[in-house]
Amino acid sequence: EYLTFNNRKVTFEYIMIKDVNDNEKCAKELSILLKGLNCYVNLIPYNEVDEHGYRSVDYKSAMVFYDKKTDVR
Repeated sequence: EYLTFNNRKVTFEYIMIKDVNDNEKCAKELSILLKGLNCYVNLIPYNEVDEHGYRSVDYKSAMVFYDKKTDVR
């Protein structure tokens, strides 16, 4: 609705967590979800906090994710 109203590009922030949402399946799902929208996706590596046990994705894995995300037609 927002895009229809003002036709401005929307930015989505995607926090990448190693072995949680950094895989090919997630990349394809994200791409399908946003397909056709005037948007930009900012891939953000998770900022590690020892108390939670989650880990940040490395740069190489983030770029593989990015390539998969942009490969869906």
